[in-house]
Amino acid sequence: MSVLRSPLRAWSCRQKGAALTEFIIVGPIAILLTFVMLQAGLLYMAKLTLNNATFMAARHGALNEAQVGSIKDSLAKGLIPFHQNAFNGNDVTRLGAAYALAKVDVTAGLNVRLEVLSPSEEAFRVYGIKRGSATVIPNDNLEFRTAEPVRGASISLRDANVLRIKVTYAYELKVPLMQAIVKRVMCPFTDSDVRGWEKPSLLPLGALSDCSYYLRGRIPIVSYATVQMQTPARRS
Repeated sequence: MSVLRSPLRAWSCRQKGAALTEFIIVGPIAILLTFVMLQAGLLYMAKLTLNNATFMAARHGALNEAQVGSIKDSLAKGLIPFHQNAFNGNDVTRLGAAYALAKVDVTAGLNVRLEVLSPSEEAFRVYGIKRGSATVIPNDNLEFRTAEPVRGASISLRDANVLRIKVTYAYELKVPLMQAIVKRVMCPFTDSDVRGWEKPSLLPLGALSDCSYYLRGRIPIVSYATVQMQTPARRS
């Protein structure tokens, strides 16, 4: 019996060694892929949240003369999910603190960039009329007004009464290793703590203008919203 057990025991030891070798080779790759998929899922949820916040901000602006202050206030409310502390069980204090942080983000402009694409400068120049110290774009009876551009403009009055905004949000990467990987891949001439990522054959894929986000462990996500103005757009 002892003669028969020895080959079996040796074969079992060899199998254990092979399994360990396979795990050393495949394990890091599998773990990295798991992290990537998890981060991709979080990014998708963040994009949906930003889309909703941007649309609600545009709707609020359409009801408030396209004023940037009103748009930013609504945008901050929509960004509350990014700043909530899940360990705080008190809804009032949790949401209040999250709104304060979102408001700072929107006001400071470090992680949130709002751009009002329409009404444009041309729209105010061609169709704007003076009301006191402000310039407004008429919003009444649009269905009876001409749909053709006038005075050499590239847009009509109806087009001038469209509010279109663009919001760029610097989303913080939460999954381990993702910040280091994204920073190295997306930003050129960036040092890494991992020697294997220093090879010059790894070409940078990101734009220099976005490196301010990547170097802080964040990734820019962009959302657009377009709504019909419900009030006359006003500019002081």
